[in-house]
Amino acid sequence: MPDSNNIFKELKKRKVFRSIAIYAAFAFVIIQVCSIVFPALHLPDWTETFIVVLIIIGFPTTLILSWIYDVTPEGVEKTDTEKSSSNTNFSSILLILIIVGGLLFYFQDRFFKPKVNPKSIAVLPFDNYSPKAEDEFLSDGFTEVIIANLAKVKDLMVISRTSVMRYKDTDMSLIEIAKELNVANILEGSIQRKGNKIRVVGQLIEASTNNHLWAETYDEDIDDIFAIQTSIAKEIAASLKTQITESEKSVIEDKLTDNIEVYELYLKVMELRSSTMTSLFSKREIRMNLLNKIIDMDPEFAEAYAMLSIENAEMVHFGNDKGQSRIDMAKENLDKAYKLKPYSPVVRFAYGYYYYGCFKDYYNALEHFKYALLKEPGKAEYNQYIGYVHRRLGNWDEMLHYFEKSLVLNPNDMSLRLNLIDTYIFLRQYNKVNFIDYDKRWYKISPDDPWLYSNRAVQTFTLEGKTDNARQIINEASKLMPDHDYYKYSIMWFDEYDQKYNNALQYTQNSKDTIEYHQDRIVTKSGELSRIYWLMDKKDQSKKEAQKALEQLHALPDLEGDPRYHVYLGRIYAILGNLEKAVLEAKMAKELYPNTKDAFASYDFDIQIAKIYAIIGKHKIALDIIERLLIGPSTSKWWTIKYNSILNKIFKEDPRFKRIIKKDEEKFRREITIDISNYLPN
Repeated sequence: MPDSNNIFKELKKRKVFRSIAIYAAFAFVIIQVCSIVFPALHLPDWTETFIVVLIIIGFPTTLILSWIYDVTPEGVEKTDTEKSSSNTNFSSILLILIIVGGLLFYFQDRFFKPKVNPKSIAVLPFDNYSPKAEDEFLSDGFTEVIIANLAKVKDLMVISRTSVMRYKDTDMSLIEIAKELNVANILEGSIQRKGNKIRVVGQLIEASTNNHLWAETYDEDIDDIFAIQTSIAKEIAASLKTQITESEKSVIEDKLTDNIEVYELYLKVMELRSSTMTSLFSKREIRMNLLNKIIDMDPEFAEAYAMLSIENAEMVHFGNDKGQSRIDMAKENLDKAYKLKPYSPVVRFAYGYYYYGCFKDYYNALEHFKYALLKEPGKAEYNQYIGYVHRRLGNWDEMLHYFEKSLVLNPNDMSLRLNLIDTYIFLRQYNKVNFIDYDKRWYKISPDDPWLYSNRAVQTFTLEGKTDNARQIINEASKLMPDHDYYKYSIMWFDEYDQKYNNALQYTQNSKDTIEYHQDRIVTKSGELSRIYWLMDKKDQSKKEAQKALEQLHALPDLEGDPRYHVYLGRIYAILGNLEKAVLEAKMAKELYPNTKDAFASYDFDIQIAKIYAIIGKHKIALDIIERLLIGPSTSKWWTIKYNSILNKIFKEDPRFKRIIKKDEEKFRREITIDISNYLPN
């Protein structure tokens, strides 16, 4: 055994201890600077961890170099090793390994465990103990207001309503919920309303220890509900040792209305907006009627005007109604809201959405979204929409920053996760797409969502290149959830690929004769019938329906500036054999919505234009467009092109088409994380 005194004498002689001291001081300064600068630069969390890893790796390197070499007035020289025994060298190396192991143990949380913000909190849905079941919206709305108030405090990290509502009536433990949401604290409570009285019970619990950090019971008149909500936010912030600024305090204390009946109607509106994406569209008329009723009862309710403006602007954005009268209604309500409360985050968000949805004016939208976020820094939706704007502007790093920040605040929002996945696919960053994790999360959150099974079926079809298993998934899902239109959103695609055109024809013939407004095209029933007849090689019937569609489209008002109108007209003219007008309309659509105007959604029109050129026989131009799209970035995917009924019919055996598809498909299959075997019924 070597003498330990010899080891330390040797370390001292070689000035290793001096090197350790200098390196430790250097490492400390670097870590402190990074902890301040990196968040200010919006760098991701892993960058700090990366710096720490480099410092730890550099530590043994420094020790070894200081052991072997010495800095002298003559320069760097190799240390004299005549008197050093092999045992001493071995023991010194062992000591270095022990020190490195100790450092790794000390920093293990930084490497192996996700960070949990000590000031993070999830507000679970308050239980409704009121005798009337219809008061359920009051408890849910109360939860939402508490979340909104806490989100206005910059130092707190608050999980959004969308993510916490899945824990309503759950049997999960608080520590399980906290772990799933990656938060340190849980606020839970109950509301009981009897006549004009209300009792609110709340308690803040530290999830890891089950310690109660705060608890309070409020027995007040219903008119005092606003004061209760404000008080809870302040008490929670104080319990988490967070200082509320005067600016934050004024925003929290701002009352929406003095009318309790109006307030309850507003909570109903917010509940109807917050349920599902499907209800966002299907219940719009109900919400707008309620908002108009609220405004009649309280003409000073700024947020009600703002929400009514958003409802109208959404109809423009999603293509349901792009008429000038709809835009005017959005602006009229917005002006009233802004006049009443120009500082309100809800009003400023509505202003941003007006520019975003009605005019695709992304710079003005960004200005208002950022103001709303400044007033309510913990609001997931505001982070999300700033991300959307950056995506439209082609600012991919900024978009990812805000999307990822929004996901921290709203981890159970599957729509947001899908948007992030679509963006990775758009950028051809397939290695970042994990469909296994996405599917598991979706199933855990909404196992009875028919869209989950439609999505599984489509993924199975695209990866297998045949429809047998995909159809089996839909068949099983339709037994459990029979009300969903599986045909329109998945089976019709399968039938057209399998050339079962009569099924698609029958479904379309039996559908309502309405005009559908999609984000990339305007669709008529006659236009779809003409497409199906064209696939069936029934040219006369196809042209007959195309002529009907042409007359319908020409009768639509105020659409000359709408690229969706022109791109669909182009396809109709292509089916009619009018090559000149087909090309003219395709070019018009592109001029109205070039990639420079929208770095993301504009590519939707490119693939529609490629189909027009394919139909009229200009195959080289069509394939040039397709090749450019699949190199990326673009919204087109190899499977939406490979299995598209029009393109498949024309180019299925074309060697160039196959080469273009193969290159992107192979990259996708090589880098993606997916396992469709989990989708198949047992």
